[in-house]
Amino acid sequence: MRRGMPTNHKKFGEAAAILCGDALLTESFNLITKSKSSERNINEAVKILADYGGYKGMIAGQVEDTFETGKWSGKNKILLEKKLKFIQIQKTAALMVASLKIGAVLAGADKEDLKVLEVYGKNAGIAFQIVDDILDIYADKKLLGKEGSDAENDKLTVLSLYGKREAEKKVREYIRKAKKVVAVFGNKSEIFAHIADYITGRTY
Repeated sequence: MRRGMPTNHKKFGEAAAILCGDALLTESFNLITKSKSSERNINEAVKILADYGGYKGMIAGQVEDTFETGKWSGKNKILLEKKLKFIQIQKTAALMVASLKIGAVLAGADKEDLKVLEVYGKNAGIAFQIVDDILDIYADKKLLGKEGSDAENDKLTVLSLYGKREAEKKVREYIRKAKKVVAVFGNKSEIFAHIADYITGRTY
């Protein structure tokens, strides 16, 4: 269930869900090529999507998160922290960074602005994932629209490693870093601050 409704694969079957995913992914490349930006910027945007959304980015994080379930108990904490950070960055933050950078590249942003957006997206993305982990355990299931499964599946999360209080502290730290880095944009940073505040305040 997602948002209180059956997920694609539950309603239409796994084959249909996979095909829909394939279609949406390839369509994203198609949309980028239709941009009115320069050919150089379009090529760079396509590369960003492929890198962050492919096997070196989101796919790598999702594989680690999916197939490492239940294998973390009793392992060295330092190694677990590194593994958790990898999952947070690759699974969630990578797509947030890609979304920010693709739009910026197509708009003709310079390298300095792209670096700022990368740091913002990385911190905001990690915060988003931590909040997601907290909601999975503590949110109102009717409001969340799904049943929590992280604890049941013995997943490695900030909660399983540090506990709720430390998890909430880390959210505040990452959001603070995200807001701080975009402050260089002046008044234009407000939209990014609003997004960061939404991440910390969301309930589903």
